[in-house]
Amino acid sequence: MWHDAFPACFCVVAYSVITAALPWSAVGHGNIGGFVEIKLDAAALNQFLRSLFPERGTEGMPHVDILSLGAAQLTLTPNDGHLRPGGIVSGPTLMTLADTAAYVLILGHIGEQPMAVTSSLSQHFLRPCPYAPVIARASFIKLGRRQAIVDVRIFSAIDDELVGQALVTYALPKSG
Repeated sequence: MWHDAFPACFCVVAYSVITAALPWSAVGHGNIGGFVEIKLDAAALNQFLRSLFPERGTEGMPHVDILSLGAAQLTLTPNDGHLRPGGIVSGPTLMTLADTAAYVLILGHIGEQPMAVTSSLSQHFLRPCPYAPVIARASFIKLGRRQAIVDVRIFSAIDDELVGQALVTYALPKSG
């Protein structure tokens, strides 16, 4: 078979290269199995995040702008606590934004499941992220019954240039 000749990592890299050239809306919803409806809208997800993480308050918490079938967009308006020396948004802030974007996308499709947990996060920093609003666009690679894999692209709102990319995997709780 053809897939025996290509390692799995090649397929992920090829997917990333191909989808990077497409407009965000053209990436589609990936493989979302039997999940064909939105269970929580953007407003419900914003409220749910605030209830789960009250210590973060509204300042410093990413805002869910858009949730559609298989895709989500969040915006973080960074504050001084998100910066590293040099006045750029820190790596841990960008990783947290990627993780939150994946979490929001998944919960939007499976409902309030606080025990959906990150099992893997691989982040690539492509250029410094300026001190300005940061946009995360998440889309499914796969949404299954026990695992979800999400591609997250992070952009600076100043110039809409890609500053980072993450591949995030979540372990999902057993249903029932």
